[in-house]
This record gives sequence, C-alpha cells and structure tokens, in this order.
Amino acid sequence: KPLVMSFLGSSGICAGCTDLAYQQAIYDGADILDCPVQMTKDGVPICLNTIDLVPSTTVSTSKFGSLSKPFQRFSNKMESLPSTSHAP
Repeated sequence: KPLVMSFLGSSGICAGCTDLAYQQAIYDGADILDCPVQMTKDGVPICLNTIDLVPSTTVSTSKFGSLSKPFQRFSNKMESLPSTSHAP
C-alpha cells in the first residue's frame, strides 16, 4: 500500500500550514504530514511555509504592518561552506 503524504496539510480545503489543514489531512487519510518549520526570532519553531508573511497574510494592513521590513530574498547561487567533516 502506498503512503499518502500531505504537503502543507489539506491545503485545497483549508489554508495551508494551519491546524485545520493538518487535521483535515489526517481525516482524509494522510500517513505523513509535511510541516515546513521556521524559527521565530525568539527561538520558537512554528509551521509556516515561508518567512515572508506579506504575500500570504494581512499582516501589512494590521497594526503590525509598521513593524515589517522588506524581505531580502536568498540567492539561488550556492556558496561554499567550510567543511565540518573530520574524516581523513
């Protein structure tokens, strides 16, 4: 029997990355829930598809809109990272 994997919950019925979407995915028979995790500034992990809230929420029109800053997109270019391998 193939495994059913849910991406962002049942986002066709509920808003993705919400408790309702994950509950609906379980109800629909998902075996695995894919929950993208972002870390808040104070170190709390949350399920959220992107760290940029402006395109997917109303945060810019809320009382918190004045606190938002332009989001700098990450480059697709891979940069070399120092090796952490201790293998000979």
